[in-house]
Amino acid sequence: SAGLALSPEFCAAIEDRSNEKAVTGGWRAGKSTEGAAEIWTDPPLWDPSAPALYWIVGPTYQGAHKELEYLHAWAQGLGLVKRVTLADDGARTLELASNTIIETRSSQHPERLASDACNGILVVEAGQQPGSVRDACLGRVLETGGWITYTGTLEDDEGHPRWQWYADIASDWYERPTAGHRAFRLPSWANVSIFPGGEHDPKIERLRQEMDAYTFARRVAAIPTGVQHPVYPQLLYGGNRLVPMGAGLRWLG
Repeated sequence: SAGLALSPEFCAAIEDRSNEKAVTGGWRAGKSTEGAAEIWTDPPLWDPSAPALYWIVGPTYQGAHKELEYLHAWAQGLGLVKRVTLADDGARTLELASNTIIETRSSQHPERLASDACNGILVVEAGQQPGSVRDACLGRVLETGGWITYTGTLEDDEGHPRWQWYADIASDWYERPTAGHRAFRLPSWANVSIFPGGEHDPKIERLRQEMDAYTFARRVAAIPTGVQHPVYPQLLYGGNRLVPMGAGLRWLG
């Protein structure tokens, strides 16, 4: 009903109903569209007999805007919007006629990732958020038996620091899926509106020629092939785990 052009990679990701799911995306792969569709296609959203609550959690409030904008547009098209608040710097809320509320949250404000029982949580640009966001979200879906989906790029063109936990679960859940944990890859060419030729679209082939294999795999094919600049929580402020060098040893420059 949203009028989307659906690629096989896109369909595989949104049709899966694992408790926790990671969806890595390449440049211009349609990650925000896929993330919004995770909520849009969830059955409780369409059941007016019981209230439903969904969160979109971003590294900032602004980081969660795009997914809510898609959901707002789709709901408007069907006349389902009951109320909407579109704050620039705070939480946004979309209330539907189907007794569903969708809210944005920011992991910059961890105290606001509490209290509510959610039917589903979409964590966007998960690689830019600390692993503690996963712990907080697990607590929010415990009561409902709801789901959590983590989406985002492995690299971007702005050099944001990346937390290692996201690449780790994306790799582990892809290679060793379980009944509750799956991972999917949304390469750039999954966006058939921009790359109608698929994996061998001329624009994709140009990137393949321009980039080294490592960069192409992460930025375009959405494959977590290691990480160049990982952020480990053990090395953050106040958490230094470095061991002093032994006597008689020195650095060689």
